Amino acid sequence: KEIFDITDSSAENSISSTSSAQAEMIGSFINELQNNGKNIAINKDISIYSSIMSMYVYDRPYHPDYDNFENISSYVQNSVNSYQQSNPNVELAAVLDKEGNVISSSEDCDEYLYILSENPDRINIASNNDGISDFVTIKVGGTNTVAFLICIDIVYEEERVGTFVQLCTTTLMQKKLFSTKVTNSSTGAVIDAHENILNLSNGKATDYRKDTNFTAYTDLFVKSVSEEGIIFEDVEVDRLQNYVCISPIYGTDWKLVTIVGKNDISNEL
Repeated sequence: KEIFDITDSSAENSISSTSSAQAEMIGSFINELQNNGKNIAINKDISIYSSIMSMYVYDRPYHPDYDNFENISSYVQNSVNSYQQSNPNVELAAVLDKEGNVISSSEDCDEYLYILSENPDRINIASNNDGISDFVTIKVGGTNTVAFLICIDIVYEEERVGTFVQLCTTTLMQKKLFSTKVTNSSTGAVIDAHENILNLSNGKATDYRKDTNFTAYTDLFVKSVSEEGIIFEDVEVDRLQNYVCISPIYGTDWKLVTIVGKNDISNEL
């Protein structure tokens, strides 16, 4: 009995430690994208441009910067293009007016604009979840790729006049998580704030209730929504004991899931 207690304790320490480090890595990855986006959103010309474009065409009052609108418009377009091209994790960068209409977007990225129009609530949902949307699947180079939106308010004279949106892929994040797995056979996943799960084994995202790989852990996923901190439990699936660790990804409403077979980790300790 004492031997198994020590093994369980060692396993929990090892798995929780790795999971926490991975969660911190993801949090830093997203935080960097958010900070980069904020630098665009607070740019004076971009806020002026968004302010002008958010006014109604027919009853638009005179704007003090309207006479310079052509130069500002050109600057905004160049800034959006440059931002997207210099960020390998960003497939689309766009400026939206306060109604959610696209008023500027990175060139050669029109194929992704449907994501902003197919579900207009996605922007509002993101605003209520640290500016981060649910997972969405897009095609990059002909390959299905899981992505998400980061939305940042654009403010002019203390009034919200638009949104700067980044369509970010999870490819690099998945590679980093895969390379730092607890064991070669461990399973990993990321759950967004909308009950979608990104399966790191196959790179697909779906409702976690529909992914048969995680059906046995649904109750734990539900539990993790209302609990802070790390959840660590021993779960039996098909007569095999698995350690399940769910770590919060700080700065987001996401959770990192790590599942390790008890025998697998015991053999390594």
